[in-house]
Amino acid sequence: MKRINVGFLFLHPLSESLGSVVRVLGIARNLVKIDNRIRCFIFSPFEKSLKIQRDVYVVNIPFFSSGDLLGKRIYKTMRVGYYSRIAGGAQLKGIFNSNFITRSIAKGFVKKTMKRGIKIDVLVIVQDFAIISGLLIARILNLPTILDLHNLSLEEMVASGTVSKNTPLYRHMEKKFSMLLRLIDHIVVVSNFMREYLNERFGIPNAKITLVPPSGEVRINKLPPRPRPYRLVYAGMVSYREHVDLFVKSLKFVQKEITDYTGYITRKGDMLSEIYRLIRMEKVNAKFFWFERIEDLNRFLKCCHVGALPSSGDVARRLGPPVKLFTYASFGLPVVANYVGGWSDIIKKREIGILTKDDPQDFAEGIVQLLSDKELYFSMARNALDLIKSEYNWFVSAKKFYDVIQNFIS
Repeated sequence: MKRINVGFLFLHPLSESLGSVVRVLGIARNLVKIDNRIRCFIFSPFEKSLKIQRDVYVVNIPFFSSGDLLGKRIYKTMRVGYYSRIAGGAQLKGIFNSNFITRSIAKGFVKKTMKRGIKIDVLVIVQDFAIISGLLIARILNLPTILDLHNLSLEEMVASGTVSKNTPLYRHMEKKFSMLLRLIDHIVVVSNFMREYLNERFGIPNAKITLVPPSGEVRINKLPPRPRPYRLVYAGMVSYREHVDLFVKSLKFVQKEITDYTGYITRKGDMLSEIYRLIRMEKVNAKFFWFERIEDLNRFLKCCHVGALPSSGDVARRLGPPVKLFTYASFGLPVVANYVGGWSDIIKKREIGILTKDDPQDFAEGIVQLLSDKELYFSMARNALDLIKSEYNWFVSAKKFYDVIQNFIS
Protein backbone atom coordinates (compact mmCIF):
# COMPACT_ATOMS: atom_id res chain seq x y z
CA MET A 1 0.00 0.00 0.00
CA LYS A 2 1.45 3.33 -1.05
CA ARG A 3 1.10 5.87 1.74
CA ILE A 4 -0.16 9.40 1.03
CA ASN A 5 1.59 11.95 3.22
CA VAL A 6 -0.28 15.23 3.75
CA GLY A 7 1.81 18.01 5.30
CA PHE A 8 0.16 20.92 7.13
CA LEU A 9 2.32 24.03 7.54
CA PHE A 10 0.86 25.40 10.78
CA LEU A 11 2.51 28.48 12.29
CA HIS A 12 0.79 28.44 15.68
CA PRO A 13 1.36 26.59 18.95
CA LEU A 14 -1.40 24.05 19.58
CA SER A 15 -2.38 26.01 22.70
CA GLU A 16 -3.09 29.23 20.77
CA SER A 17 -5.58 30.35 18.11
CA LEU A 18 -8.10 27.78 19.29
CA GLY A 19 -10.36 27.89 16.23
CA SER A 20 -7.48 27.19 13.85
CA VAL A 21 -6.14 24.37 16.04
CA VAL A 22 -9.55 22.70 16.25
CA ARG A 23 -9.96 22.92 12.48
CA VAL A 24 -6.57 21.46 11.57
CA LEU A 25 -6.87 18.61 14.08
CA GLY A 26 -10.48 17.92 13.09
CA ILE A 27 -9.61 17.63 9.40
CA ALA A 28 -6.40 15.65 9.96
CA ARG A 29 -8.03 13.12 12.30
CA ASN A 30 -10.85 12.49 9.86
CA LEU A 31 -8.73 12.34 6.71
CA VAL A 32 -7.02 9.23 8.10
CA LYS A 33 -10.46 7.70 8.77
CA ILE A 34 -11.61 8.36 5.21
CA ASP A 35 -8.54 6.80 3.55
CA ASN A 36 -6.22 4.46 5.47
CA ARG A 37 -3.39 5.32 3.07
CA ILE A 38 -3.22 8.87 4.42
CA ARG A 39 -0.81 10.08 7.08
CA CYS A 40 -1.03 13.68 8.31
CA PHE A 41 2.01 15.64 9.51
CA ILE A 42 1.40 19.00 11.21
CA PHE A 43 4.61 21.03 10.97
CA SER A 44 5.04 23.82 13.53
CA PRO A 45 8.06 25.80 14.77
CA PHE A 46 6.34 26.18 18.16
CA GLU A 47 5.72 22.56 19.17
CA LYS A 48 7.84 19.55 20.03
CA SER A 49 7.41 16.54 17.77
CA LEU A 50 4.73 14.17 19.06
CA LYS A 51 2.19 11.59 17.95
CA ILE A 52 -1.42 12.77 18.25
CA GLN A 53 -2.97 9.46 17.25
CA ARG A 54 -2.49 6.77 14.63
CA ASP A 55 -1.20 8.42 11.45
CA VAL A 56 -1.49 11.99 12.81
CA TYR A 57 1.78 13.58 13.94
CA VAL A 58 3.09 16.97 15.03
CA VAL A 59 6.58 17.64 13.66
CA ASN A 60 8.79 20.40 15.02
CA ILE A 61 10.35 22.76 12.48
CA PRO A 62 13.84 23.52 13.85
CA PHE A 63 13.88 27.29 13.86
CA PHE A 64 12.69 29.24 16.91
CA SER A 65 13.34 26.51 19.44
CA SER A 66 12.60 22.86 20.07
CA GLY A 67 9.00 23.77 20.84
CA ASP A 68 9.51 24.71 24.49
CA LEU A 69 8.39 27.78 26.44
CA LEU A 70 10.88 30.00 24.60
CA GLY A 71 9.18 29.28 21.29
CA LYS A 72 5.75 30.12 22.71
CA ARG A 73 7.07 33.40 24.17
CA ILE A 74 8.44 34.32 20.75
CA TYR A 75 5.05 33.53 19.22
CA LYS A 76 3.23 35.77 21.70
CA THR A 77 5.69 38.60 21.05
CA MET A 78 5.06 38.27 17.30
CA ARG A 79 1.29 38.21 17.89
CA VAL A 80 1.45 41.45 19.89
CA GLY A 81 3.39 43.04 17.03
CA TYR A 82 0.82 41.76 14.53
CA TYR A 83 -1.90 43.88 16.18
CA SER A 84 0.32 46.84 17.13
CA ARG A 85 -0.28 50.18 15.44
CA ILE A 86 3.42 50.91 15.81
CA ALA A 87 4.84 47.61 14.55
CA GLY A 88 1.87 46.46 12.44
CA GLY A 89 3.13 47.99 9.18
CA ALA A 90 6.44 46.17 9.43
CA GLN A 91 4.61 42.95 10.32
CA LEU A 92 2.34 43.33 7.30
CA LYS A 93 5.33 43.74 5.00
CA GLY A 94 6.89 40.65 6.52
CA ILE A 95 3.83 38.48 5.94
CA PHE A 96 3.87 38.66 2.14
CA ASN A 97 7.60 39.05 1.47
CA SER A 98 10.48 36.60 1.56
CA ASN A 99 12.69 37.32 4.58
CA PHE A 100 14.92 35.61 7.11
CA ILE A 101 11.97 34.14 9.04
CA THR A 102 10.04 32.78 6.05
CA ARG A 103 13.20 31.32 4.51
CA SER A 104 14.29 29.75 7.80
CA ILE A 105 10.89 28.10 8.28
CA ALA A 106 11.08 26.68 4.75
CA LYS A 107 14.63 25.39 5.28
CA GLY A 108 13.66 23.87 8.64
CA PHE A 109 10.68 22.11 7.07
CA VAL A 110 12.78 20.62 4.26
CA LYS A 111 15.57 19.64 6.66
CA LYS A 112 13.16 17.84 9.00
CA THR A 113 11.41 15.90 6.20
CA MET A 114 14.76 14.73 4.84
CA LYS A 115 16.04 13.76 8.28
CA ARG A 116 12.91 11.74 9.10
CA GLY A 117 12.51 10.32 5.61
CA ILE A 118 9.04 11.82 5.12
CA LYS A 119 8.08 12.32 1.49
CA ILE A 120 5.23 14.82 1.48
CA ASP A 121 2.73 14.39 -1.38
CA VAL A 122 0.52 17.46 -0.81
CA LEU A 123 1.30 20.61 1.17
CA VAL A 124 -1.56 22.33 3.01
CA ILE A 125 -0.60 25.92 3.86
CA VAL A 126 -2.68 26.92 6.87
CA GLN A 127 -3.65 30.63 6.69
CA ASP A 128 -2.29 33.34 4.48
CA PHE A 129 0.66 34.39 6.67
CA ALA A 130 2.25 31.01 5.90
CA ILE A 131 2.04 31.48 2.11
CA ILE A 132 5.61 32.66 1.52
CA SER A 133 7.20 29.83 3.50
CA GLY A 134 4.77 27.36 1.95
CA LEU A 135 5.55 28.39 -1.60
CA LEU A 136 9.29 28.18 -0.89
CA ILE A 137 8.81 24.64 0.46
CA ALA A 138 6.66 23.68 -2.53
CA ARG A 139 9.28 24.96 -4.96
CA ILE A 140 12.12 23.07 -3.25
CA LEU A 141 10.18 19.80 -2.92
CA ASN A 142 8.07 20.18 -6.09
CA LEU A 143 4.75 19.89 -4.23
CA PRO A 144 1.17 20.86 -5.08
CA THR A 145 -0.22 23.46 -2.68
CA ILE A 146 -3.59 23.90 -0.98
CA LEU A 147 -4.17 27.11 0.95
CA ASP A 148 -6.57 26.57 3.87
CA LEU A 149 -7.71 30.14 4.34
CA HIS A 150 -9.40 30.78 7.71
CA ASN A 151 -9.39 34.57 7.36
CA LEU A 152 -7.48 37.36 5.64
CA SER A 153 -4.60 39.00 7.51
CA LEU A 154 -5.18 42.26 5.64
CA GLU A 155 -8.77 42.51 6.86
CA GLU A 156 -7.89 41.38 10.38
CA MET A 157 -5.30 44.14 10.66
CA VAL A 158 -7.74 46.72 9.29
CA ALA A 159 -10.37 45.59 11.82
CA SER A 160 -7.90 45.91 14.70
CA GLY A 161 -6.83 49.40 13.57
CA THR A 162 -3.29 48.28 12.78
CA VAL A 163 -3.45 49.52 9.19
CA SER A 164 -5.88 51.59 7.14
CA LYS A 165 -7.26 50.71 3.71
CA ASN A 166 -6.59 54.26 2.60
CA THR A 167 -2.81 53.88 2.62
CA PRO A 168 -0.21 53.04 -0.04
CA LEU A 169 1.04 50.20 2.21
CA TYR A 170 -2.36 48.49 2.24
CA ARG A 171 -2.82 48.83 -1.52
CA HIS A 172 0.69 47.53 -2.18
CA MET A 173 0.24 44.49 0.08
CA GLU A 174 -3.19 43.81 -1.41
CA LYS A 175 -1.58 43.55 -4.86
CA LYS A 176 1.16 41.35 -3.43
CA PHE A 177 -1.42 39.04 -1.83
CA SER A 178 -3.37 38.86 -5.08
CA MET A 179 -0.22 37.73 -6.90
CA LEU A 180 0.51 35.08 -4.25
CA LEU A 181 -3.02 33.67 -4.48
CA ARG A 182 -2.40 32.97 -8.16
CA LEU A 183 0.69 30.91 -7.31
CA ILE A 184 -1.37 28.58 -5.09
CA ASP A 185 -2.80 25.50 -6.80
CA HIS A 186 -6.10 25.44 -4.89
CA ILE A 187 -7.76 27.50 -2.15
CA VAL A 188 -10.04 26.16 0.58
CA VAL A 189 -12.29 28.76 2.22
CA VAL A 190 -14.46 28.63 5.34
CA SER A 191 -17.51 30.60 4.17
CA ASN A 192 -19.51 31.60 1.11
CA PHE A 193 -18.79 35.20 2.03
CA MET A 194 -15.05 34.49 1.74
CA ARG A 195 -15.53 32.77 -1.62
CA GLU A 196 -17.43 35.78 -2.95
CA TYR A 197 -14.81 38.12 -1.52
CA LEU A 198 -11.99 36.29 -3.35
CA ASN A 199 -14.08 36.30 -6.55
CA GLU A 200 -14.85 40.00 -6.49
CA ARG A 201 -11.75 41.49 -4.86
CA PHE A 202 -9.01 39.31 -6.33
CA GLY A 203 -10.64 37.72 -9.38
CA ILE A 204 -10.08 34.14 -8.17
CA PRO A 205 -12.42 31.83 -10.15
CA ASN A 206 -14.81 29.44 -8.42
CA ALA A 207 -13.05 26.49 -10.05
CA LYS A 208 -10.00 27.22 -7.89
CA ILE A 209 -11.99 27.52 -4.63
CA THR A 210 -13.63 24.87 -2.43
CA LEU A 211 -15.81 25.64 0.57
CA VAL A 212 -14.98 23.55 3.65
CA PRO A 213 -16.85 25.13 6.56
CA PRO A 214 -15.87 24.90 10.23
CA SER A 215 -17.58 22.06 12.05
CA GLY A 216 -17.88 20.24 15.34
CA GLU A 217 -17.66 16.73 16.75
CA VAL A 218 -20.75 14.79 17.79
CA ARG A 219 -20.21 15.02 21.55
CA ILE A 220 -23.57 13.84 22.91
CA ASN A 221 -26.42 11.77 21.49
CA LYS A 222 -29.23 13.27 23.55
CA LEU A 223 -29.70 16.38 25.63
CA PRO A 224 -28.55 15.96 29.24
CA PRO A 225 -30.43 17.35 32.26
CA ARG A 226 -29.32 20.91 32.94
CA PRO A 227 -30.54 21.98 36.36
CA ARG A 228 -30.36 25.55 37.60
CA PRO A 229 -28.52 27.78 38.32
CA TYR A 230 -28.09 28.81 34.72
CA ARG A 231 -24.65 28.76 33.10
CA LEU A 232 -24.18 31.22 30.25
CA VAL A 233 -20.90 30.54 28.49
CA TYR A 234 -18.62 32.36 26.10
CA ALA A 235 -16.13 29.69 24.96
CA GLY A 236 -13.84 31.53 22.57
CA MET A 237 -10.75 33.71 22.53
CA VAL A 238 -11.13 37.06 24.28
CA SER A 239 -9.87 39.24 21.42
CA TYR A 240 -10.76 42.51 19.74
CA ARG A 241 -13.08 41.08 17.08
CA GLU A 242 -15.11 38.82 19.38
CA HIS A 243 -17.00 41.72 21.02
CA VAL A 244 -17.07 39.97 24.41
CA ASP A 245 -17.96 43.31 26.00
CA LEU A 246 -21.45 42.95 24.46
CA PHE A 247 -22.00 39.72 26.41
CA VAL A 248 -20.66 41.20 29.66
CA LYS A 249 -22.79 44.34 29.38
CA SER A 250 -25.89 42.25 28.61
CA LEU A 251 -25.59 40.41 31.94
CA LYS A 252 -26.61 43.61 33.76
CA PHE A 253 -29.99 43.34 32.04
CA VAL A 254 -30.22 39.55 32.37
CA GLN A 255 -29.95 39.75 36.16
CA LYS A 256 -33.01 41.99 36.32
CA GLU A 257 -35.06 39.01 35.07
CA ILE A 258 -32.98 35.99 36.14
CA THR A 259 -30.90 36.11 39.30
CA ASP A 260 -29.59 32.53 39.50
CA TYR A 261 -27.10 32.67 36.66
CA THR A 262 -23.33 32.84 36.13
CA GLY A 263 -21.59 34.07 32.99
CA TYR A 264 -18.45 32.12 32.11
CA ILE A 265 -15.72 33.52 29.85
CA THR A 266 -12.61 31.76 28.53
CA ARG A 267 -9.42 32.84 30.29
CA LYS A 268 -7.56 33.20 27.01
CA GLY A 269 -6.89 36.11 24.68
CA ASP A 270 -5.42 39.57 24.21
CA MET A 271 -8.20 41.51 25.95
CA LEU A 272 -8.56 39.69 29.27
CA SER A 273 -7.60 42.70 31.39
CA GLU A 274 -10.12 44.95 29.61
CA ILE A 275 -12.93 42.42 30.09
CA TYR A 276 -11.97 41.86 33.72
CA ARG A 277 -12.24 45.61 34.36
CA LEU A 278 -15.59 45.71 32.58
CA ILE A 279 -16.96 42.89 34.76
CA ARG A 280 -15.99 44.80 37.88
CA MET A 281 -17.41 48.06 36.56
CA GLU A 282 -20.73 46.50 35.48
CA LYS A 283 -20.97 44.48 38.74
CA VAL A 284 -22.21 41.35 36.98
CA ASN A 285 -21.85 37.71 37.98
CA ALA A 286 -19.19 36.58 35.51
CA LYS A 287 -16.14 34.35 35.95
CA PHE A 288 -13.19 33.27 33.83
CA PHE A 289 -12.59 29.57 33.18
CA TRP A 290 -9.92 27.45 31.57
CA PHE A 291 -9.35 23.68 31.27
CA GLU A 292 -6.08 22.14 30.17
CA ARG A 293 -7.72 18.82 29.31
CA ILE A 294 -10.33 18.68 26.57
CA GLU A 295 -12.25 16.07 28.58
CA ASP A 296 -12.76 18.58 31.41
CA LEU A 297 -13.90 21.27 28.97
CA ASN A 298 -16.39 18.86 27.41
CA ARG A 299 -17.87 17.98 30.81
CA PHE A 300 -18.22 21.67 31.59
CA LEU A 301 -19.92 22.59 28.30
CA LYS A 302 -22.30 19.66 28.64
CA CYS A 303 -23.67 21.29 31.82
CA CYS A 304 -24.05 24.81 30.37
CA HIS A 305 -27.37 26.26 29.21
CA VAL A 306 -26.71 28.96 26.59
CA GLY A 307 -23.76 29.66 24.27
CA ALA A 308 -23.00 33.37 23.89
CA LEU A 309 -21.79 34.36 20.42
CA PRO A 310 -21.11 38.10 20.37
CA SER A 311 -19.20 39.35 17.34
CA SER A 312 -17.94 42.50 15.73
CA GLY A 313 -19.48 43.28 12.36
CA ASP A 314 -16.30 43.99 10.41
CA VAL A 315 -15.30 42.24 7.20
CA ALA A 316 -12.76 40.01 8.97
CA ARG A 317 -15.39 38.58 11.31
CA ARG A 318 -17.86 37.97 8.49
CA LEU A 319 -15.18 36.20 6.44
CA GLY A 320 -14.44 33.61 9.12
CA PRO A 321 -17.27 31.78 10.94
CA PRO A 322 -16.40 31.19 14.61
CA VAL A 323 -15.70 27.54 15.40
CA LYS A 324 -17.37 28.02 18.79
CA LEU A 325 -20.76 28.20 17.03
CA PHE A 326 -20.32 24.54 16.10
CA THR A 327 -18.73 23.68 19.44
CA TYR A 328 -21.86 24.95 21.16
CA ALA A 329 -24.05 22.98 18.77
CA SER A 330 -22.03 19.83 19.52
CA PHE A 331 -23.40 19.95 23.06
CA GLY A 332 -26.92 20.98 22.10
CA LEU A 333 -26.41 24.52 23.37
CA PRO A 334 -28.75 27.08 21.81
CA VAL A 335 -26.91 30.31 21.02
CA VAL A 336 -27.57 34.01 21.31
CA ALA A 337 -25.70 36.12 18.76
CA ASN A 338 -25.87 39.66 17.43
CA TYR A 339 -26.62 39.59 13.72
CA VAL A 340 -23.61 40.35 11.49
CA GLY A 341 -24.72 38.72 8.24
CA GLY A 342 -22.72 35.95 6.56
CA TRP A 343 -22.36 32.94 8.84
CA SER A 344 -24.89 34.24 11.39
CA ASP A 345 -27.65 33.44 8.87
CA ILE A 346 -27.06 29.75 9.76
CA ILE A 347 -28.49 30.44 13.23
CA LYS A 348 -31.77 31.74 11.84
CA LYS A 349 -32.03 29.28 8.95
CA ARG A 350 -31.43 26.21 11.12
CA GLU A 351 -33.28 27.62 14.17
CA ILE A 352 -30.47 26.92 16.63
CA GLY A 353 -30.60 30.19 18.53
CA ILE A 354 -31.71 33.80 18.67
CA LEU A 355 -30.26 36.70 16.70
CA THR A 356 -30.27 40.14 18.26
CA LYS A 357 -29.17 43.69 17.56
CA ASP A 358 -25.70 44.87 18.52
CA ASP A 359 -27.11 46.14 21.78
CA PRO A 360 -26.61 44.78 25.35
CA GLN A 361 -30.28 45.04 26.31
CA ASP A 362 -31.44 43.29 23.15
CA PHE A 363 -28.76 40.61 23.61
CA ALA A 364 -30.00 40.09 27.17
CA GLU A 365 -33.58 39.77 25.97
CA GLY A 366 -32.46 36.97 23.66
CA ILE A 367 -30.91 35.10 26.60
CA VAL A 368 -33.98 35.63 28.81
CA GLN A 369 -36.32 34.53 26.02
CA LEU A 370 -34.45 31.25 25.62
CA LEU A 371 -34.35 30.50 29.34
CA SER A 372 -38.00 31.50 29.90
CA ASP A 373 -39.54 29.47 27.07
CA LYS A 374 -38.82 25.76 27.65
CA GLU A 375 -40.46 24.63 24.43
CA LEU A 376 -38.38 27.08 22.38
CA TYR A 377 -35.22 26.19 24.30
CA PHE A 378 -35.45 22.42 23.74
CA SER A 379 -36.51 22.82 20.12
CA MET A 380 -33.41 24.90 19.38
CA ALA A 381 -31.19 22.60 21.45
CA ARG A 382 -32.33 19.56 19.44
CA ASN A 383 -31.85 21.48 16.17
CA ALA A 384 -28.30 22.31 17.24
CA LEU A 385 -27.50 18.63 17.79
CA ASP A 386 -29.07 17.70 14.46
CA LEU A 387 -26.95 20.36 12.72
CA ILE A 388 -23.75 18.63 13.84
CA LYS A 389 -24.98 15.10 13.22
CA SER A 390 -26.22 15.82 9.70
CA GLU A 391 -23.96 18.40 8.10
CA TYR A 392 -21.50 20.44 10.15
CA ASN A 393 -19.24 17.74 11.54
CA TRP A 394 -15.53 17.26 10.90
CA PHE A 395 -16.01 14.00 9.02
CA VAL A 396 -18.20 15.75 6.43
CA SER A 397 -15.75 18.68 6.22
CA ALA A 398 -12.77 16.32 5.92
CA LYS A 399 -14.54 14.49 3.07
CA LYS A 400 -14.72 17.78 1.13
CA PHE A 401 -11.05 18.40 1.90
CA TYR A 402 -10.22 14.86 0.79
CA ASP A 403 -11.88 15.48 -2.57
CA VAL A 404 -9.52 18.43 -3.07
CA ILE A 405 -6.47 16.34 -2.12
CA GLN A 406 -7.50 13.58 -4.52
CA ASN A 407 -7.19 15.98 -7.45
CA PHE A 408 -3.44 16.09 -6.77
CA ILE A 409 -2.72 12.47 -5.83
CA SER A 410 -4.83 10.57 -8.36
